[in-house]
Order: sequence, then structure tokens, then C-alpha cells
Amino acid sequence: MAKKTTLDIKKMIENRLGNEEWRFIYDREKEDLRIEGIESKKGMSVSLNSAVAKYEAEGEVAFNELIYYVKEALSAMHTVTVFLEDQVRPVIRATSFPTEKEEGNSFVTNEHTAETRIYYAIDSEKTYQLIDENLLSKSGYTKEKLHSIAVLNLQKMPVQVKEDIVADNTFYFVRTNDGYDASRVLNSTFII
Repeated sequence: MAKKTTLDIKKMIENRLGNEEWRFIYDREKEDLRIEGIESKKGMSVSLNSAVAKYEAEGEVAFNELIYYVKEALSAMHTVTVFLEDQVRPVIRATSFPTEKEEGNSFVTNEHTAETRIYYAIDSEKTYQLIDENLLSKSGYTKEKLHSIAVLNLQKMPVQVKEDIVADNTFYFVRTNDGYDASRVLNSTFII
């Protein structure tokens, strides 16, 4: 397999995604490729250096996975979000995580610890969208009701615990790879 450069990956992405609805903006300094809607200007950036490294490690499989996630993200950004109660989930993120969208609309959050904050998401299985103040307003829910719904939905999710004993100390690990592992600390029925 021939070694790929960032420009090779850039061209591959443009060829795979290229159509009249997306604009591609290449940042030579950062080695990033921004893909955005021509009219909406909503989009995302792909680190080409990371894409090259992943391509070299995993080949075409990694590239196809990248394209899949980019398409899903762009699709989510350009569709109207339907607010369904059973899809609302709490998401714990570091306090360094942005508190507002690029266009300035604030995400709905609650303080959690000095290092973490609770965000809320609508999970549509393939992707999720963080709930912002506009979406909350359209839903008719209060922030408190949203939190209650999210925690109730979290309690319905399976919890698989792995136990490890080191020097007579028992450690418990939760790893479901569903994006909500950290959020399970909010499930009081699990913690008790």
C-alpha cells in the first residue's frame, strides 16, 4: 500500500463527498479540511494528519469509517431535530468542552463537579445532538424536566459492571461503549 499524504486524503475526501451542497476549506497551516454546507455554513473540520495516521494503520476501512462519520455528522447538522422524550440522555463532559454552538447558541447544561458538566443530548442511535436553549424552548420543557427525563432514560439503560481486585481493593468498571459510560454515575439506582 502506497503511503498517503494529507493532500492525498484531502482529495479522497473531496472526491467521496464532493457535490453541490458542500464547500471544502483547506487550512494548510493546521492541516485541517473543513466541510460545510454552502448555504448554512454549518460543518465540521477533519484533522488530515490524524486521518493519514489512521489510514496507514487500518487502510481503506479507516477511510470508509471517516467518511461514514462525516456524512452522519453533516446530515445531523442539516436536518430538523425531532424532540422525542425517550431519546434524551445526559452526557458528562469536561468543563473545557464548549458551552455554546459555533453560532453562539448556548447548550443546556447543569453543573456536576469542579471538572465536569452535564449536557443533554437527543440520541438517534447513529449519532446524537446536544440540546441547546433554542431546542429546549421549542420542546416546551423546563431545564429541570429535561434533567428528570434524561436521568429516567439513563436508568433504563443496561449497566454491565466488571470487577477487578488489586491488593485487596475492589474496583468496578463500566464499559459499554455507548457514549454514556461516564453518565452512569448519575444513575442513583446503580450507584447505591
